[in-house]
Amino acid sequence: EKFYQKTADATDTGDTRPEEFDSAEGRKTFIARKIDYNALTDDVIFTGASEQKFYTNDLDPTDSNRPALPVTITSQEQVRFLPSSNQAVFEGGCRGFMIKTDPNFQQEYTLLAPKLTIDLVQDANDRSSELAPGIRHFTADGGLVGLVKLISLKKAGQIQLGGTKLESRRFDYDPGEDLFVATGPGVMI
Repeated sequence: EKFYQKTADATDTGDTRPEEFDSAEGRKTFIARKIDYNALTDDVIFTGASEQKFYTNDLDPTDSNRPALPVTITSQEQVRFLPSSNQAVFEGGCRGFMIKTDPNFQQEYTLLAPKLTIDLVQDANDRSSELAPGIRHFTADGGLVGLVKLISLKKAGQIQLGGTKLESRRFDYDPGEDLFVATGPGVMI
């Protein structure tokens, strides 16, 4: 559903809003079926299928010439934004998708997991936070019986140059260190 405030030129027949209201250009957006907000804690719970775009800097967040990479995260059940811990927790049928472009190829990453926990950037000077929340670290967790799947495809145009599929119980990514860690069952990579 779309929510908006009444404007000064509201009529008796209903609310009016600027025509550009539906444009997400330059604004942080979140799509969800239901949104609950707790005014005491500032916690926000999005129920149902949800989608959020985050940004992560590729390798060096201080390099202003290197663009922030968009990461789209979807969840089928629930998302919780927890300001006290500066985290977003996605639950149920989670999918993360990111494309990293190089002059000679394109790398696509797809991450599938029952639960994704994202530690958000706290630095207000981080240029990625101007677009949408930035990722400081994220953890994909398969729980006791589930698996996390990472699928990576490298392409040059329509030609697939390579690919990897990794299944584990837990997967961590630190964009600042450009480090991926996969754990379990019984193995760490």
